[in-house]
Parts: sequence; C-alpha cells; structure tokens
Amino acid sequence: MSSIKGTNIVAPVVPLDTADVYPTHEAKYGRGGYRTAATTAERDAIAAERREAGMLVHTASDGKTWKLSADLSAWTEFASASSDPRWALFLPAAPSNVVAVAGDARAVLNWSQPNSLLDIPIASYAIQYRAGSGTWQTFAVQQSSSRYATVTGLSNGVSYNFRVKAISAIGESEFSDASNSVSPTAATPISQNRVLIHFDGNGSTFTDSSGMNHALTAFGQVTQSAATSVFGGKSGLFSGGYVSIDSIDFAAYDFVVEMFFKTTTVVPYTALASRSVGYFDQGAWIILLNNSGAGSGDVAMYVSDYSTSSPILTSSQFSKNDGGWHHVAVVRSGSNFAMYLDGARVASNVFGGAIGLSTGTVEIGTDKTYGNREFIGSIDEVRIISGGNGGYSGASIVVPTSAFS
Repeated sequence: MSSIKGTNIVAPVVPLDTADVYPTHEAKYGRGGYRTAATTAERDAIAAERREAGMLVHTASDGKTWKLSADLSAWTEFASASSDPRWALFLPAAPSNVVAVAGDARAVLNWSQPNSLLDIPIASYAIQYRAGSGTWQTFAVQQSSSRYATVTGLSNGVSYNFRVKAISAIGESEFSDASNSVSPTAATPISQNRVLIHFDGNGSTFTDSSGMNHALTAFGQVTQSAATSVFGGKSGLFSGGYVSIDSIDFAAYDFVVEMFFKTTTVVPYTALASRSVGYFDQGAWIILLNNSGAGSGDVAMYVSDYSTSSPILTSSQFSKNDGGWHHVAVVRSGSNFAMYLDGARVASNVFGGAIGLSTGTVEIGTDKTYGNREFIGSIDEVRIISGGNGGYSGASIVVPTSAFS
C-alpha cells in the first residue's frame, strides 16, 4: 500500500448536526466534478490545477452546460435532453406544492423541490403567472436554486395563478400544476392600531386587552404561568411555542414594540417578536436575541425594507440573557429609529422609508422566516402600537412600573 501526499482525513467531512445548513465544501474550490459559473469568462478562468478531463460547468448567463476536453483546454456544449433523448430520463421532475400568498401588487411564492435521477442539482427556476383564465406569461427565470420568489408588478384586485418549472444541467422539467388563486390587495393601514397582552389569563387562551380585539392564537408549548411575572401575577411561559397576532401594519407611521422578557437561552437569533409571511420580504421585521452568536445576549432588530441582511438596530455591547427580567422597546419617531434596553437608549438609526404592507401575522416568541429560533423563557406585558411612539424619546425612557392600560 502506497501513502498519499496531502492532508489525511480519517473521518467523513460532515456538518455539526442534521439541522446545520452550512455546506461541507464549495465546488469552485475543488478539482473537477460539476460546478456552476456566472459566465463563460468565469468558466474559462478556472485554474489548471482545478481542471479535470470530463468535468462539467453550467454557465448561468446562457443556461448551457459545458464539458472539458481530455487535454484540459477546450469546452464543448454538453448534450442535454433536448438534443439527445437518452438524457430525458435524467430530467428533473416538475416542482410541486406551489403556494402563493398575496401582498400589495405582488405575490410571494414557495414550492417543493423536485427530484431527479442521480440527484442532479437544480440550477434555476422559470416562473409564470396568469390573470384569471388568461394566457400564461413568464415573470422571470430565477438564476438560483432558491425555492422562493416574489412576483411583482401585479394588479391589485385581480386574481392570479402561478406555476414553476425546474432547470438543471440536463434540461427542463414540465411546469408544475397551477398554484392557488390569490388577489393582491392595496391594504390601508390603521393609523392608530394597538395590541396589548398582559399574559394574566389561564392556559393557552390569550387576550388582546387594547380594546381593538385582535385575534390571538397560541401554537405549541406556550402557556400563562404564575411561576414568575413583572405585573399581574402571571407571565407567558414559552417552551418552544409562540403567540400569533392576526395583523398589524406599520407603514411609515411612528410605532413602538415593547415587552419584558426573562431568559437564559444561548441559541443564536432567538426571536422575541417578528412579522413575515414565511419569507423575509416586504413588510417583514424581527426583534431577536443573541444576534452576535451563541450566548451573546445582545438584541437587534431587522427590517426587510431597510436591509435583508443587516440590522437596522443592534445592541452588541449588552448581554440580556442572564435570567433576570429586562425591558426592551423599539421605537420609530418620524425617520428616527431607537432601541431602549432597561430604559437606556442603546442603538439608533435613521430610515425614512416605509415598512411595507403585508398579509403576514405578528408572532411573539418565534420567527416564521427561519426555523429553530423559538424563544425559551418568560415574556410579560407586550405592547405594540402603530401610529404612535408610546411617548418614548430621548437618550433614556422610564421603564414602566405598572401594567399597561
């Protein structure tokens, strides 16, 4: 037996656990195999050390797949099912379970990933829509393997269906069955809207005490407990569940989202409150704990209309997962955003844009955009106002000393 030069591996390269979504390698840094490139120029720039005879490269710019010659110098278009019927067996199946959710002049789609023989990866998806029973029209060819898309430019009040087909290096699937019908709506936000939850009831029956009678629904392991509280003798005990609030829009109005919370969780990106339709799209926002990583205890707010990747507010220097009760308030006054922790302003920013209208519900204790972010601990005195800042401004505020009314 001959030794092999290089870094020896004595076990498979695997993620930390089955919930870990990080890849074990990046194809562009390997040698040979199958990979994608944005353009033919990027394909041609693959270093000789990473080339291998017969390797395949899919170029997103033209949707073609190329095979490398034996001398590693020339690329020829790889036969697809359209040019050689023997490859038809390897075409991807049509996507399934296409679901549409209406927004303002748009619809958010998601679907189930199709299967293909040999698990040849999906490179892109083509998306079509039709108004009523009209002709199908192509919205876009989405140059990624993401199973989500937002179709824009729709007419409010018109009924639409959607369908999707998958595209791989071998060829294209058939289109999916049509989605459910949805009608985009230009929602008009209430300029003064409130939600108030005392968590002083029994079991998993929660009540909006604001007088606006928002529907509250409990999901999973969440109840009202006398074990600990700030006011009223009870608080919400969250053990992996959450409370859903029917709807509340912020648009460009002043607003405040505040609550008391108590936890020792170290889980990154633990959600205190959020709103989305299941994707971080128009109108989505989230207030979360441990934003800087496991156990960091810092609090941050993300707003999709501000950025889908960077927080609008963050308190990286404060740790609030120490098992004590803490008060957090996120406030908008005009174009000024501020976050207060235990009365002190710990973050501020300026953003003049509106938080888009959405059909998404508001969740206390989870984030529907991403999984495994449920809050574990206790929450008390949740107050959400659209159309007012709760009287909070300046470098500090007075932490409430009695239950909201």
